[in-house]
This record gives sequence, structure tokens and C-alpha cells, in this order.
Amino acid sequence: MAQIDIVIYCDCKHTNYVKSDSKTLLLQGLSQKGLRVVTTHDLCGLAARKDPILKTWGQSDRLAIIACYPRAVTWLFELGGAPLRSDESVRLLNQRTLSAQEILAQLDDIGQISTTPLKKLLI
Repeated sequence: MAQIDIVIYCDCKHTNYVKSDSKTLLLQGLSQKGLRVVTTHDLCGLAARKDPILKTWGQSDRLAIIACYPRAVTWLFELGGAPLRSDESVRLLNQRTLSAQEILAQLDDIGQISTTPLKKLLI
């Protein structure tokens, strides 16, 4: 994966799985990288409602999703009618087990980061 077109960030608003200071550090780091970030409060809810935005995101050529366990995220997109590609175009990062610094480092390891200005959308 040479660039990231979009980063989907689930802040799991309805749970306390991730500490708020870790979320803050992660969002600050993403902003400093100039990535296009879409924040959702509830990826689970989007999947349960079969929100069409999941298909839009899933069709991105280079996608990073910061949420919970990769297997759960994969199944959420399946449930939502938007199966994720199984190739290297999708990067799933687990904020429940990785620190903000580890996630940012993994994004750096992907390679050249897109220079698209940060557009923080809220879904």
C-alpha cells in the first residue's frame, strides 16, 4: 500500500475500551500527518443499520480503519453489506491493543502518506 486515501476512526463513543487521553493523542497525530480522517462514534451502529457509507469507504483504494479487533471490523462491514477487500489495500488497526504511538508508527510503515488535507468528518 503506497498511500492512504482515507482513515476511518471509530471512537467507540458508547464504550470505555479506549482511554480518552489515548484517543486525543491519536487524533492529534493523525491531524499532524495531514491524513483525511473520517470519525464515527459508532461503527457497530453503522453496520447494524446497513449504512451505505460503509460501501463508500470499502471501495476506497487504500483504506486504514482504526477501531477494535480486525476480525470484528471485518464482520461489521460484512453485516453492513460492504465486505472489505482481503488484499493489502485495507489496513485494520486495533486501538484496544495498540497504543496511539504504535498505530501512528504502523501508518508510517505503510509508506508514503497521502498529502490530502485533513478533512475531519463526523458520521
